[in-house]
Amino acid sequence: MPYLRQSGSLPAVEPGALNPETALDELETDVLRVGQQLMRQLLQAEWAEVDERLTAEYQARFSPSDGDAGRE
Repeated sequence: MPYLRQSGSLPAVEPGALNPETALDELETDVLRVGQQLMRQLLQAEWAEVDERLTAEYQARFSPSDGDAGRE
């Protein structure tokens, strides 16, 4: 799964730089953002694979076979 290696990661956290009143909100926002990016990449990769498979199946169903070459 090469798309997993390209995914984003959580930013480094400097505990001293976080405001105690908003630290959890900031961390939660970062986790949600990265999680959404990862899910977007996974879904795009999944749909690309599905699209490829369905296209190949469709082409195989409607492409002329070797047995049809001498008809007509």
